[in-house]
Amino acid sequence: LLDPARPYVHERALGTTFSARVLERTTVGELPAIIPELTGEAWITGECAFIVDDNDHLRDILASMLRFSGYEIVEAGTGGEAIRQAVGAKPNLILLDLDLPDIRGLDVAKKMKATKAIAHIPIIACSASSGWEWRDEALRAGMVEYMQKPIHFSAMKEIIDKFILTAERS
Repeated sequence: LLDPARPYVHERALGTTFSARVLERTTVGELPAIIPELTGEAWITGECAFIVDDNDHLRDILASMLRFSGYEIVEAGTGGEAIRQAVGAKPNLILLDLDLPDIRGLDVAKKMKATKAIAHIPIIACSASSGWEWRDEALRAGMVEYMQKPIHFSAMKEIIDKFILTAERS
């Protein structure tokens, strides 16, 4: 229970803080209740990242890292889902695994780039494969960057911020 003498502060994500304190104890019918005072502020960028990866665990990790930075998240586990959702989701950026179970990520990127409503959205390739050939092929498919898994948070955030900020200035 909240102690009326002590405020409660909760910070889930950096820069997002909510505080509460009990102003008064009361009852509702015969049940004990409190009258709280709540204040807070949320740090939300208003930007949306679309994560396309068939590995549920990795998708959850990437989503958590980006939510921590204030991004809204849309997710898909297959290339078909990604193609169907992309137009309606209107993301600012797409993180696309190259090795999907139904359609190669390269082909997903090509289909998205051929769709007028979403052709402008930057797509970043994500793959465990190393080598300049993979990066080259991703860039030829219309992607703007290639990140090799495992993906480190600071590098991912820097790349994502770069492409989202660049798109906003255009």
